[in-house]
Amino acid sequence: MTLRTSALTLLFTGLVAGPLGCASSEKDEDEEDEEADADTDTDTDSDTDSDTDSDTDSDTDADFEPDVMYTYSDGAVDSDGALAEWTYSGSSYPHYFTVIWADSESWDYSLDDDRNSCQLWFIADSTTAALDASFSDAGAWQGWVMDNELGFAGDVGACGDMDTDVWGDPVETALSYAWGFGYGPLDETLATALEDAWGDDYLAREEEWVGGYTYTDYEGTGSVYAFNYGLAFETDENLEIVVDDDSYLVALPGASFTYAEQAYYRSYYAYGWSL
Repeated sequence: MTLRTSALTLLFTGLVAGPLGCASSEKDEDEEDEEADADTDTDTDSDTDSDTDSDTDSDTDADFEPDVMYTYSDGAVDSDGALAEWTYSGSSYPHYFTVIWADSESWDYSLDDDRNSCQLWFIADSTTAALDASFSDAGAWQGWVMDNELGFAGDVGACGDMDTDVWGDPVETALSYAWGFGYGPLDETLATALEDAWGDDYLAREEEWVGGYTYTDYEGTGSVYAFNYGLAFETDENLEIVVDDDSYLVALPGASFTYAEQAYYRSYYAYGWSL
């Protein structure tokens, strides 16, 4: 698969299993189970001054300097292969897609660490994301391209602390690129990277791995980062998350999928770009 082209590029990412919810802390890398919670806000705190950073003084310090960019998505696909809301404990949540700029030395790879990341959140549904055949051409089961204007939900984190002389307006800069995401089989390159990183832990769940794909016209330097692993999780006929007796998510045998079966999916930061 081509990592960079002069046209739109499909970049392989990985699905990462973690606690339920789109803005919750992720498990440490040596934890193997998936625990359910439902913290899914995307609010943005604001200060009271007129500068461009996020403290309350009047200076113009740019004290957040990202050096990597990742994408993230999580949400349900229904029995017809369409993006869908999923529910947990009586509450419903949409399918999210997120662009993350991060300081690789300081960020703890948790969405809760918004001091060391700038996160641009999109809601993906039938009105904001369209199926695109280029995902199938790249080996994915299917994928969707975002309508940035309709789907953008807001920014979270240290976006206001970035140097505008370098980045311009971070939100406008991110929205100027095309974005999309999809799901498919685990790519061999990423599978090797994950096995090298996880060894027996990877092999123990070999039948469960699922891959993700990112669509973009951003042309930074791409690289595989094997931070975590990827799974799809069971839902009932109403897209309610299924948990076991210990409240852990139930992984499906994603490696045997031949299409995007009904499930709750997560696609995390196994693939990224150096800025």
